[in-house]
Amino acid sequence: VRLVEIGGAVWVFTTSSQLDFENFSGSARDENEYGEVTAAGIAGKLELVSRDGHERVSGQNGPVQLRADGDVVEVGWVSLNWNEDSRIENERGDVTIVVPGQGGCTVSAEAKYGGVESDVEDIEVSGDGSSATGVIRRQARPRLDVVAEGSIRFVQAAGGGDAPE
Repeated sequence: VRLVEIGGAVWVFTTSSQLDFENFSGSARDENEYGEVTAAGIAGKLELVSRDGHERVSGQNGPVQLRADGDVVEVGWVSLNWNEDSRIENERGDVTIVVPGQGGCTVSAEAKYGGVESDVEDIEVSGDGSSATGVIRRQARPRLDVVAEGSIRFVQAAGGGDAPE
């Protein structure tokens, strides 16, 4: 299922599907089982609940609430200038967060059974490598909370909030 250039809010329930959201000026919400979700260029809030899939978000402009039970979650923003807090949670696998060059937020991360890695200057990994905190560009709000059963990786975006190659 591919949804492109929608101006309002969208709410979708899918099973065993590949779902692509592209270039929304509104918000998007999806509950998905056994499929992949790709979201690119969502201007508003993005809410995803997914089981047994892969989630990839790039070029995001608004806050993200994502709860997954899958191997891979990747989230990247164009800017960290949202008006609400974001929470990324993967109950089974790893999470990669792509941090853009614009905006800021307070970060808290906990990897339950993996480690946390960061090449973002303002994010400090704990001594045992299981958690990280930071204030990106001295902006206390909004918050970005990340929790993963596996590993968490913070990478600095090359541009546009896309995942690294």
